[in-house]
Amino acid sequence: MKNAPLLLIKKIYVLAALEVDSYKQRVFNAQVATLTGTTAADVTVKTMNSLITSDISQSADKALTNPWKGAEAIHFFLLCQRQIY
Repeated sequence: MKNAPLLLIKKIYVLAALEVDSYKQRVFNAQVATLTGTTAADVTVKTMNSLITSDISQSADKALTNPWKGAEAIHFFLLCQRQIY
């Protein structure tokens, strides 16, 4: 991967970040789907609890906290190279 084109690496980072966002959305939708048939107050409490627990579990894994950092870094690197040359 050392000699891979930087644009390809950027695309891989973007695809990985999109997959992480899709995973987060699926997990959240699965947690909300279990809340059907209850009162609005119960739904609010359970939603807040699920958000807090998902944030805590994701904070342990650095890759899930901000998956766009790699794509952003490569993007700025490519912009700097374009300005230099």
